[in-house]
Amino acid sequence: MSTDLWEYSKVLAEQLRLNGMKEEQVQEVVAEVQHHVLGTQQDPVGAFGQPTDYAMTWVRPKSGRWVRRIAAASAGVTGLLALAKGLRPGPWSGPVDIDWSSVILWLTWVVCMGVLPWTVEVWLARRRGRRVGTPEGVPVWGMLVAIALSTAAVIWGIATMLTDEGGVLFSAPKWVLVLMGFVCLPGLAFIGSHRNASLPADPATPVTWKTRVRRAFINR
Repeated sequence: MSTDLWEYSKVLAEQLRLNGMKEEQVQEVVAEVQHHVLGTQQDPVGAFGQPTDYAMTWVRPKSGRWVRRIAAASAGVTGLLALAKGLRPGPWSGPVDIDWSSVILWLTWVVCMGVLPWTVEVWLARRRGRRVGTPEGVPVWGMLVAIALSTAAVIWGIATMLTDEGGVLFSAPKWVLVLMGFVCLPGLAFIGSHRNASLPADPATPVTWKTRVRRAFINR
């Protein structure tokens, strides 16, 4: 057995959670894998395949799942920035100007906190799940740096092009921004992909109500 069983178990648990499997089922699947490997001394990759592929045999991500989470996270960022604008000193009915600098700030936050975690971060997790027990190719940090620099270059280019035009795009009353902020703010719960590569608890371990609440809102 050349592949570390516990590393395989953690990556498998992560892949199952990313696919939307409930934690109780994750515990059962991982426990079955561990029981088989410890009993037969087989290599887990040889017995079950790479974690990403094996997880797909149990459950596949629902269509549109990532799109809904990106949209929710982007709404949360929008709500946060709307509150930041709307809660500035001044009369509630007073207008708040939205210019290109505000749009660029919003776009940057949406990309970094809403889009990248549910696209690039998930893709990197899938990549790791297909390379367990094999030598690492391009380091993950190298890809992250390249992606970050590329994203920054694109946003900088857009900002340079748009800010040259200047001017106010539109104005909105403060109370409208505050209302929109509170309506959209719950979307912040979807910021980040909430990857969880920890080993699941023993299937027989009792689960407290606090853990159930946390899983309901975080381990989706």
